[in-house]
Amino acid sequence: MIRPGVRGRVFTAAVALLVACADPAEPLGDAPQSMRTVRDPGPPPNDETPPIRTLYLGAGLSARPVARVIDVAPGAAAMVLADGTLRIGDRTVDTAVRPGLSVSAQGQLAYVKGGAAAQTDLWLVSLAGGPPRAFTHDGRSERPFFLPDGALLYTSSAGSGKVGWFRDGRRLNAYPQTRVPAFPDRTRWDAATGQVLFDAGDAVYALDPQTGVTTQAEPRP
Repeated sequence: MIRPGVRGRVFTAAVALLVACADPAEPLGDAPQSMRTVRDPGPPPNDETPPIRTLYLGAGLSARPVARVIDVAPGAAAMVLADGTLRIGDRTVDTAVRPGLSVSAQGQLAYVKGGAAAQTDLWLVSLAGGPPRAFTHDGRSERPFFLPDGALLYTSSAGSGKVGWFRDGRRLNAYPQTRVPAFPDRTRWDAATGQVLFDAGDAVYALDPQTGVTTQAEPRP
């Protein structure tokens, strides 16, 4: 049997070893220095596009997620804390914020804000400052993704009651008419084809943002 004092020293040494193996801490505004970005061995969380990373406090099995972060400019980041607070740098922007962030080349941040009875709408805020404003008012919109031209792509079940892709308030006809077995996640832009790629179920799909046509591109890695 390990004596209590020895057990404590063994645990402390193990934690120190895990911290040493974690990625180095990244400077992020006034975030605590003990906050680290560590490698996530699993697939990216639902609703999170590749530029978004998760900050963890601690390391190894004891690490807990404390913020989702997206870079908005060189040396600057927006983060959604575990309590739903949205911050851009040292500025508190909003509360009750859900997963899903996207930044446009025109300097806008789109995010998902929760409401009563599990409702969600999209909001926009300028990175330069100013108050946020509601972009949708249907209580059913989420998964924002800015296209290179500044148009906002997102999913919603407004109107028909079925989840589909919308572009700047207009429903595209390709989804869910194309049989996609799950909600889309990891939405990203493919510059080589000019299409939007997203994962759903066990496959990767390609969405043409102009025509609304969706095709299965390849099996999900």
